[in-house]
Amino acid sequence: MSVEVGVRALEEVMLDEALDLVLDSALARLNAHNVPDGLLDGVEFIERGDRTNRAPKYPAIILTTGIANPVDTTAVTAKYDVPLRIWSQVYTSRPAEGESVARLFAIIIMPIV
Repeated sequence: MSVEVGVRALEEVMLDEALDLVLDSALARLNAHNVPDGLLDGVEFIERGDRTNRAPKYPAIILTTGIANPVDTTAVTAKYDVPLRIWSQVYTSRPAEGESVARLFAIIIMPIV
């Protein structure tokens, strides 16, 4: 399986290792923008969903993957399409405002990862 992480391609990687590399890379990219005056300034919680055991502080961004769908398999190799899921969550007593802010975070996040 070949996985693009940043600018380097990794060959012969097991699926679980490839998913870890992709999630860790996306997490590092998001955290790099979570600085004062950064694109994600004010986000209180950025975590991998499979690695956290604590309740998020809001606003929050949580990364997970979807189901791995095989797209090309042979006797010795397999290629998968795996969606990266990014959850932006905001807590507020005004649902319409919270949805708008969560959508704004989603729009900001997409080019980063």
